[in-house]
Amino acid sequence: LQAIVRAFAPSGLAPHELCAKANQLIAANVAPGKYITFFYAVIDTAHMRLDYCNAGHNPPILHHRDGTVEWLRDGGPVLGVLPGAPYAAGAVELRSGDCLVLYTDGITEAFNAADEEFGEERLIRALDQPAGIAEESRQRIMVAVTEFSNGNFHDDATMMIASMK
Repeated sequence: LQAIVRAFAPSGLAPHELCAKANQLIAANVAPGKYITFFYAVIDTAHMRLDYCNAGHNPPILHHRDGTVEWLRDGGPVLGVLPGAPYAAGAVELRSGDCLVLYTDGITEAFNAADEEFGEERLIRALDQPAGIAEESRQRIMVAVTEFSNGNFHDDATMMIASMK
């Protein structure tokens, strides 16, 4: 997947077009039953716009400074399973102070001692403070998940946050 992205991203393909090409190539080259979840986005800072495509990945969250959130779900299926599957284009307007939160399922699927998942609602509550500083938001969420799960992660817990100035 990394090689595909590096090969096609410089050509200026829209995120949904890149996902369609990646899907075709991966479907032709991976063993049956194997797949990749993927989220690909291009941020246009001059026009404060994010164009994206979600290929079966946990939907990233666009957390606005006013506390509202948008889930970035537009796209299509995981890569490699359905050759020729269509991928929809997604786009959102960015505003100063927004935070884009990308995460793996190890964050939302972290369990506590009572066998409860951290889940998307707790993730939103951990974000539900003034947005704007990516590192502070990331640390706050990771502390919340770690305390909730007592540090017992059953999957990779990866997160990336980008703040818009």
